[in-house]
Formats: sequence, C-alpha cells, structure tokens
Amino acid sequence: MDRLSRPSSLMRGWQDVTWSSVLNAKPSLVLLVGSFLCVLPVLVRGVADGPDLSSHLRFAQAFFESIKQGNAYPAWQHNANSGFGDGSFRVYSPLFYYVLIAVRALTRDWFLSFRLVTWLLAFAGSWSIFYWVRGWGSRTQAILAALIYCFGPFRMNELYGSAMLPEFGGAVWFALLLGFTERLATNQVPHNRLSLVRALVALCSAGLVLTHIPLAMMAVFVIPMYALFRRDRNKGSRKLSDLFLPAILGGALSAFYWMDLLYELPLVKGTMVDSAQRFDFRANLAFSTSSQSPWSWYVNFLFVTTFALVVPGLVLLFGSKRFEIQRHSALLTVLVVGLFTFFMTTPLSSPLWVYVPKLSAMEFPWRWLAASSILASGIAGFSFPILCSRVVAAKAEHENISNAKNQSARQLYSRARLNLLLSSGALLVAFSFAISYPLRNAMFLDRQAFQAVLESSRSSTGLEEWLPRWTTSRTVGEAPQKESRLVAISGRNVSIDSWLSESRQFTVGAGNATVATLRTLYYPYWKFQTKAGLVLSANPDDNGILKIDVPPEVQTIQMRFVRPPHQIVGTCVSLLGALILSSMVFFSVLRKTTPSCS
Repeated sequence: MDRLSRPSSLMRGWQDVTWSSVLNAKPSLVLLVGSFLCVLPVLVRGVADGPDLSSHLRFAQAFFESIKQGNAYPAWQHNANSGFGDGSFRVYSPLFYYVLIAVRALTRDWFLSFRLVTWLLAFAGSWSIFYWVRGWGSRTQAILAALIYCFGPFRMNELYGSAMLPEFGGAVWFALLLGFTERLATNQVPHNRLSLVRALVALCSAGLVLTHIPLAMMAVFVIPMYALFRRDRNKGSRKLSDLFLPAILGGALSAFYWMDLLYELPLVKGTMVDSAQRFDFRANLAFSTSSQSPWSWYVNFLFVTTFALVVPGLVLLFGSKRFEIQRHSALLTVLVVGLFTFFMTTPLSSPLWVYVPKLSAMEFPWRWLAASSILASGIAGFSFPILCSRVVAAKAEHENISNAKNQSARQLYSRARLNLLLSSGALLVAFSFAISYPLRNAMFLDRQAFQAVLESSRSSTGLEEWLPRWTTSRTVGEAPQKESRLVAISGRNVSIDSWLSESRQFTVGAGNATVATLRTLYYPYWKFQTKAGLVLSANPDDNGILKIDVPPEVQTIQMRFVRPPHQIVGTCVSLLGALILSSMVFFSVLRKTTPSCS
C-alpha cells in the first residue's frame, strides 16, 4: 500500500508539524482560549455596536421588566415607541433574552452581561462545531474546525458588523443538531443511550426554534439532507426516525412560542413594510442584479470569503489521487450539503424561493451564509490537517527513496505542496477579510457610551415590521408629541392607579359617556372591564391607537392583555412535550448501563 494512503502515516505526518502540539491539548481549554481571543475586542473595548444592537437593548429591558412584574413569558413590548408598545414579543424568538436576563440577574449590570453572554455564545459555538466534526474526524481536525469557525468571516460579521446576537447564538443549536445527526445516522450511539440522545435532539430542535427562526428554517432543509447522505444503508429507516420523532417533540416543546408566531404574524406589519425592496428576496441574494442596496457588495464579499473555507476540501477531493473511502464519504456529504447552502444565497435558487411554501418569509437569502459558515468550517478543519500531513509524508518519501524513483516522488511532493499552498491561500483570504473589515471597522461602546444607548433605546422607536398592522411608523413618531397623557378623556378626570406592562388600572371621574384614548397601540388581545364587571369595547382609531367606550359615572377600569386560545393550546402542548422529554431522560438514566463500543 502507498505510504500516503495509510491513515497512520497521515496522522503521524500531521503530528510532526511542530505547532500542531497546541491542538493536542485539552479540547475545552483550547476552545476556551480560542473563543476568548475571538471576543477579546469586546472584553477589552466594549460591546460591539451594530444595526440590531438598539433593538436588542430595547427588547431586553422590556422583557426584563415584564418578567419582574410576574410575567413568565412576556406578551407585550410595553416600552417601545415612547410607551405605545409593539407586537415584537408576539413573534420574535425569546430564548436569547432569557439567557441574557439570567446573566443580568447574576451580574446586575447590562454592560457586563452583554460581554459575558457574547463570550459564552462564542465558546458554545466553537464547542458545538468541535462536537459535530469529532463525529467524523479526529480530535485535531475537530479543534481546528472549531477555531476556524470562531474567526470565520460571517461569524465575525454576526458579532462585530451587525450585532446579530440571536443568530450568533442559534448556530450553537444548529451545529449540535449536526453532531447528533452524525452519530445517529452512522450508528455511533449505543442502544442504551438512544433515549438520551433523542431527548437531546428534541431539546436542540426546540432551542433552535426559540433562538432564531431563520436558522430553524434552514435546519429543516439541511438536517434531513445531511442525515439522508450519512445514514447507515442497512438501518436507514430506523435512523431517520431517530431524528424525525425527536424533531416533532422539539416542535411540541417550542409550541408556546411558534403558535403565537403562526397565528399573529398577520397581525403585525411584517413584510408589508417596503415590500418592494427590503423584504424582496430577489434584492437580497448574493450577486443579485436587482439589488439597490449600497451594501450589496458586502454580501458578495461575505459569500466569496466564506466560500474560501471550502477550498481545502475541494483541493483534497480533486487534487489527490488517493483518499480513504470512509473519510471521503463524510467529507463529500458535508461538501454537498455545504454547497447547497451557498446555492441558496445565489440567484440560481430563485425558483425555490418562489415555489417552496414559507421559504420567502425568511426575507434575506444571505442569512444562509450562517449555515454555510458552519459547514465550510467543518470542511476546512477536516481537510487542512490531511493536506499538511501529505506534504510531510511526501517530503519524507522524497528524501528516503532511491534516485531511480526520485522523479515520481518529486512530482508527488510538488503536488502536495501546491495543494497546501492553495488551501492556505484560501484560508488567508477568509481570515484577512474577517479581520480587515468586520473587526477593523467595528464600533465599540465603552461603559459610558453603552449606558447612553441603553437609556435612549428603552422607549425608542421600534422596527416598523413589529408594529400592529393598524398603525404606521409615522403615527408612533408623531403621537407622543400630540398627547403625553396615558389616558386622554375629554371632560372627565382620570387618575392612574397602576400602569404595568400587561395589566393596568385607572379611574375615570363622573361625566357623560365618552371615548378614551390610551397611550397604547391597538392589539386585539387588550381587554377592558370595569370593577362592576362591565366589559368595554375597544377599537383602533384612524391611526391605530387604542380607544375605548367609557360609560357615565365614576368608573374604575381594569385593562389586561389576555392570552388567546391558540397561546393556551401552545402552552399545554409545550407542557406535554416537557413531560415526555423528562420521562425520556428519567428512564434513560434509570436504565442499566451496559458496556458498548461507540
């Protein structure tokens, strides 16, 4: 057998590379240091500013205040738009904010909490990549893939360029699902641990939905495709069911959220805002000719530099004469699935965006680069060590064989060096862009600047797409200047008894029947009742602001945001799912452990 085709020679050659000894340390320690270096500018200079940061701060503060008032799952974003509120809590994934608030409860400091959560998510993201790649590669390859992911162009853009923190965190669940899929599909899970792994798949599926819906939509395509290619052909049906049923359970666990999203997305403006350009998928594809955005060049650069991470895999597959069939199968699967995610960001995928139901609701096709970044990092981390080992082995072969065979060995050595050079150049392009643009051009907020943004964002104007469909951004911009009172009634006195996020009470003095206008946007789940039990009708005015009919005489009126039937059903389904999940974990732990080869 050719020396270059022996796995032992490959890995021995790689281990001879002096700096690889760093990667042979404790994986968690290496990843902890790598993630620390990834977020070091945040830890030293402050929170990275970006287009989405103000929205996250506004959302987090209102979420925190509502939870403190006793609402375990807040229903109304009461601070936004100068206190008029909006419907973002009804449709936006909440898990990132629960994590942020949990850290905030420990630190009592928003500035410190944002930085700690950033580091936590960076470490969790790198570890999840390590876990996935370790299922089909060596420890060295898995560590390298995780480190490449930490400093990948799109990953750096999520953190430093756009402040897309929920997407930054959602990648953790996505990569973990890939890791569990790899182990289930290739029969690496012992029978006595199947229930536990299925429970973890369900938990990760729910976590992904609760963290970032666009990534969850990508997973619907990517995970089954990955499982289909990687499945054990002899036990394919059973292995696919090991993923399908836990995914259903994950949907049940997250039903308390997505039932609201499903039923109430038509109640907010959503893609009705500037639908001709901003939310048209055709204008948000990489290399789109219909885009009028001044940032389209940046999307194209992100695509090219993220695709550069795939080059080592392409070189390994098509630049070498021999390769292990088993390893070839794993790499080929990741490459095919990865190329599919890149395809989804280009105009070539337009027919899918048009005809696949709900896909266009993702709005921004370039978001697929989040999945591409994960898969491309796995490809690069797996391939680069083998390319390095081939150079080392080819050099040794060239030096040790006789002169008669020297020409062939020289050609082999030259080809191995060329392959490594191409791969190194591609990685250099990717990392150079990540450092030279997202990181170098990042804007950081120190404690003082962060505090100023925190205070100004608390009641700032929210995103127009989260406004109830009865109003407009112009209305919420002008309304605070026209009327500063919480309850405005002509000819009658009003006293505010309490004004919380989801429950309010005020007393109206004696007078004729009239109409009261409240400092709240209309939403159909606001209900009003007098102390005497009389239910009052509520409607939007011409600007979408909430108004109610007030009867004569003194009235104490209670205002509550009620949970609609679909939310109650979703909560019950989630509780049932939690019960099933707990049972799976409980019986898995109780089951007697038997020795088994993974």
